Amino acid sequence: MIKGDEFTYSLKTTDLPADRTDDMKTIKYVDTLPKEVDYKSAKVYSKDGKTDLTKYFKISYDKKTRMFTAEANADYLKLINANKTKAFELPIVDVYAIANTSNAKFDNTYDIWENDSKTESNTVENTTPEIKSKKDVESGEAKGDSDKSIDGDEIKKGQEITYALTVNDLPANRASDLKTFKYVDTLPKEVDYKSAKVYSKDGKTDLTKYFKISYDEETQVLTAEANADFLKLANADKTKAFALPVVDVYVTANKDNATIKNTYDIWENGSKTESNTVENKTPGVTPTPTPNTSYVEGPKGGLYGAIATIALAGAAFGFRKPIKKWFHK
Repeated sequence: MIKGDEFTYSLKTTDLPADRTDDMKTIKYVDTLPKEVDYKSAKVYSKDGKTDLTKYFKISYDKKTRMFTAEANADYLKLINANKTKAFELPIVDVYAIANTSNAKFDNTYDIWENDSKTESNTVENTTPEIKSKKDVESGEAKGDSDKSIDGDEIKKGQEITYALTVNDLPANRASDLKTFKYVDTLPKEVDYKSAKVYSKDGKTDLTKYFKISYDEETQVLTAEANADFLKLANADKTKAFALPVVDVYVTANKDNATIKNTYDIWENGSKTESNTVENKTPGVTPTPTPNTSYVEGPKGGLYGAIATIALAGAAFGFRKPIKKWFHK
């Protein structure tokens, strides 16, 4: 199964034997769920699955301890004890859960309590493959899973780049159908969105028609969500691995002297996995000195003479009284 898959833990037990001597005072199923799953709900059925017996059981789940309990009520115990000369079929408790972790292996057992006697069940084991969502950045408008990465490189304002959103294939022998699948990329403010397309990983096949692509200009969130036709293809043969496509997001850098970082999220059956982060920088712009044009030209020719005359006249005026006083001594 994959992260986000819904599945059922089916809790079964043997029949109560005929010719029992003691009444049943307690019938209780107790299952401490592994941390790799989330509890959803539970129901109780007859062994043939035809009769819903949930009303005869008190069902509870403690999120803190992860302990699920289904305990028979007085009405059901009355049915069990009505005729102890005959064997009595105990029901099946179906516990519905959702896998919440990728790249995990988890075991589970449960306990059946009959009066004060506890019996432990066998162990079941499940694994979930690792979801590897990868983001890359490429120069220009690329197609598919290109190797021409410019992650970490310096780019220029106005340069067109491609964010390539990839994820590893769905594994073979999947337990559940792929019900929802989408790529969500919140673009950095340092780029302008142009368009997006969906390709096979080799870049040879345009798969855009299988996806609903939308872009919110206010939040800068791009979404590419698989449509029903794509999900049908993915679920056609769950015994085989299924190659998931690449979403190429075409953007343009719009700022100088900026650090542009970006990640994206892949959603599979309502479960989110975050990709790596790519980063580019745009160089700063060195300002060119602007000449002071308050005076178009410096003083020339006769203007220098005029300035000199004014300066001498000012000096003479300043020394007029001291000079006169010196001549009259």
